Amino acid sequence: MLKRKIYITVFIFSCWLVSCSKETVNKNVNTNKETCLQFIDKADDLTFFRAALERIELEKDRHYLENGPYTFFAPVDEAFKKAGLNLEAIRNYDKELLKQLVYGHILAGRLGGGAAGGFYTIEARCLSQDYQPILSRNYYGLFLNGNGSISTGDLGDGLVHKLNGVAFPGSEQLWTIIQSRPELSMFAALVEKTSGHGIPGYYDFKQILTNGDQRYSWNKSTTLIPTNEAFAALGYHDPSDLDQLDLSSKNLILIAHITQGYSFTSDFIENEWLTPGSDVLKMGSSVIFPRLLETNIKGSNGVAHIIDQVILN
Repeated sequence: MLKRKIYITVFIFSCWLVSCSKETVNKNVNTNKETCLQFIDKADDLTFFRAALERIELEKDRHYLENGPYTFFAPVDEAFKKAGLNLEAIRNYDKELLKQLVYGHILAGRLGGGAAGGFYTIEARCLSQDYQPILSRNYYGLFLNGNGSISTGDLGDGLVHKLNGVAFPGSEQLWTIIQSRPELSMFAALVEKTSGHGIPGYYDFKQILTNGDQRYSWNKSTTLIPTNEAFAALGYHDPSDLDQLDLSSKNLILIAHITQGYSFTSDFIENEWLTPGSDVLKMGSSVIFPRLLETNIKGSNGVAHIIDQVILN
């Protein structure tokens, strides 16, 4: 069972993060020091992010030019490749969608430097006005939507952190994400078979993954999703095979895979369920623990991770 985490948007704390480092004009401070865009322009492993910045014409954004400082969480080239985006794809990406994606990586204030210490998890303010990425700091470092970062130092108008993953905003509900992936159809079928029963004491996980369940103050979810191959390894090859299980058994399987609140891989590391650099998730009662196949898939109502086993408790 994942530890229940409470994610808070602390307005006072967020304002403190920004006010501690507020500068009068974003582009006219510390002119003797290299700026964030100058650093990105010279970095050999940020060519994809640089192409994205050029595509959206950030240097013409008046809000960006007149405010600051900002902290850039710049995905390295390998992160873009892992996300299926090469230079051609970036240059042909819908400009408004790309802007939403990039703006989610540019956060208000100097974050992760000397301005603020301690451990925290907040919904951070970014250049996008209608989206708040999850920024967390723990013993292992600074994370954006669960993606780890490496600080490159303080610059003239902010900071740049190199990010090991692309932090997609996640505009779709978790249920929509699950239904859109053919390799997750068995998990989707299991959720369907436990929905709409109306029996007291049983969760309606389809409802939870769609709009949440206010009866339990359940708005955000973390979902560990076994692949179809994982179900096949237990003898469940077709959705009809799941009918061998009674409602209680189905519900118990889902309870082991769907929990309340956000839990990114950074949280798994913090709770010692995941070793940095490993893909083995230390959960369940099996002799061999499940492996994370795809991580930190952010939805509008939570986060999903794809695993190679059904977790049995």
